[in-house]
Amino acid sequence: MVATIDFRVDPTSYAYLQMAEHLKARIESGELEHHRALPAERHLADQYGVSLGTARRATEELRRRGLVCTLRSKGSYVIHPRTGSGQHGQPSPVLRSLPVAEPTADLVAFPDLDR
Repeated sequence: MVATIDFRVDPTSYAYLQMAEHLKARIESGELEHHRALPAERHLADQYGVSLGTARRATEELRRRGLVCTLRSKGSYVIHPRTGSGQHGQPSPVLRSLPVAEPTADLVAFPDLDR
C-alpha cells in the first residue's frame, strides 16, 4: 500500500504546478534528498491522488526548474537546486555518471566560418 500525502488541489491553479511546488518544498526541506532518486511517476501519482499525466507534468516542471534530472530508463534524480551541482560546486554524482560523447572522425572543423 502506498502512503498517501495530504494534498488538496486548489481549483484556481493547475494541479501539476501545485504538485511541483509541493515536491520543491520537500526537496528544499531535505525530505527528498539531493542525489537520490525521485519516486517513480506512478508512485507519485498514487501518493498525491492524481493522474499519471499530472505526476508526469509535475516532474517535467521540476526538470525545467533545474531541481531534477531524468536519465532514460533510470528515473529522475534530485539535483542541487539551481546549479545542477553538488555541495561546494562539485558536479553531482548523477551528472558525473552521464556518458560523455567522444569526438569522432565525423566531426569536422570549419575554419572558413571565422572569416
